[in-house]
Amino acid sequence: MDARTAIEAEGFQLSFIGNGTADHLAAFLDQFPEAGQAFTDPSRATYRALDLRKGVGSLLSLGMVTNGLRAVRSGHKQGITAGDPMQQGGLAVFSRQGTRLFLHRDATAGDSMSAELLVEILQEINANARQRGRRASS
Repeated sequence: MDARTAIEAEGFQLSFIGNGTADHLAAFLDQFPEAGQAFTDPSRATYRALDLRKGVGSLLSLGMVTNGLRAVRSGHKQGITAGDPMQQGGLAVFSRQGTRLFLHRDATAGDSMSAELLVEILQEINANARQRGRRASS
């Protein structure tokens, strides 16, 4: 089972938020049509609301170099940077009511969470919710 199917099997839906222009978003969706829901927030209000890292300090780190070397060894190449290159991303899980259930803030470039770990976290969130008598994603 691929990660998207596993995430949806847990009752969650993927959405991506970038901070580039509408043209950047269109290019992203052309490159990754399986991405599904994707939005752009050039004002970065979403990033500020989640207190995601931004600045030179998040780029100039040993972790970024390590992540970059790992990516190159795996055959990945850096594409064109769209949006604010100083803005780090993250991963947030919300219930349908808007309650934040989980947040991962990338410390530096390439510090993205694996899909496999995300699925494990969603399974744990749902297991905890079942103990309370409901599904977390509801």
